[in-house]
Amino acid sequence: MNFSKQRESIINVLQCNYEHPTAYRVYELVKRVEPTISKSTVYRNLEQLVEAGLVRKISTGGNFEHYDIVRDSHSHLVCKCCGNIFDVDLNMDSIVNSIKNQTEFICNEIVVMGICKDCDKEK
Repeated sequence: MNFSKQRESIINVLQCNYEHPTAYRVYELVKRVEPTISKSTVYRNLEQLVEAGLVRKISTGGNFEHYDIVRDSHSHLVCKCCGNIFDVDLNMDSIVNSIKNQTEFICNEIVVMGICKDCDKEK
């Protein structure tokens, strides 16, 4: 995979952002340093980075997908109410092995849906 200046800007935005931005938010942030970049360039590069295994796409069950740079093995908690995404370190080996043993399903990422403490307080 070739690394253009635009692609490097996208990676830099994701490396410096721990909020799991949407593709449009990545575009807004990259546009600050690459004013001529188009939305389609950002979206296309994000998909290519996902395919290359450098970026992961997090689906929250809503209308938007969020992106995270692959920096370590962690999982995500997604609040079904507000859509916030939280990183969590799980013992992935035991979970993955348990899933594989029970279902023969090979798992490389776990997303847990639930309700965050702030949304739970509002109920």
